[in-house]
Amino acid sequence: MTPINLGQLPTDQPAPLGQGRVKPGVTDGTTNYNNTSPNGYPLTDAPSGGGNPMRLSLTPQYDCWWRVTALGIWTTGDAAWTRADWGIDLAPTDADGYSRTTSPVWMHSATSWEHSRCTALFRLKAGIVYTATAVWISSDGYGHQVWNGSTYWSITGHTIAEGRI
Repeated sequence: MTPINLGQLPTDQPAPLGQGRVKPGVTDGTTNYNNTSPNGYPLTDAPSGGGNPMRLSLTPQYDCWWRVTALGIWTTGDAAWTRADWGIDLAPTDADGYSRTTSPVWMHSATSWEHSRCTALFRLKAGIVYTATAVWISSDGYGHQVWNGSTYWSITGHTIAEGRI
């Protein structure tokens, strides 16, 4: 038994299946971000801001939910607790008007690497090209670093409930 009546689907499109995409970091190394880095600056897959933005694009065939998760490890040379905010930006905005989800990460030079994850759930409309990008937002510190290697740095996207929303 399928969770959707296939007789109600258009005959010119395939049955809805969840779609998954993964983009890992590419090159081991770090990129520095601080309180002067611009809000919305794309986080990249290679050290020192080189490489390509950590982003995924999707054009759904059916209205659906898109769960996007970015995760990585961060560190700082600051000898005090500092906070950095990063997140996922969506362009264009989703069907409910959402375009950003944020995640804080607290760091101190005495604690080595900190793990941070950001997950967003966007409601997408069929036939529109959407792009989700991991972005730097802000910080109160001077020397935050993200690890760009594939072992700890990635962005993933999975569609959910295609054609049922």
